[in-house]
Amino acid sequence: MAKDMVEAEQRRSRRRAVVLMASISHSTFSEDLVCKVREISQDGARLELPRARELPLAFFLRLDGETALRLCTTAWRSDTQVGVEFSQQILERNAESRNAVLNFHTT
Repeated sequence: MAKDMVEAEQRRSRRRAVVLMASISHSTFSEDLVCKVREISQDGARLELPRARELPLAFFLRLDGETALRLCTTAWRSDTQVGVEFSQQILERNAESRNAVLNFHTT
């Protein structure tokens, strides 16, 4: 319970429970891996798949029915689940922070 509260406090946006199919791509894979998305938010997701510990630190995720690939960075993992951050959101957030600092120093 305490671990769940700590993880929730570290998230920038609230995740919602879902059951979506998705595929994971990486240059070292001979074919995409199929996974289930169990929770998703603007900033990341919790994925479920066998041998989750074997995933690379970064990979692409495509939700079924979408054409866009999401660059994911692994935040945590267990034997059958992995928590990921969507790297594009991280990049945009860092750019916004840099712009805020620059704007502060120029005003």
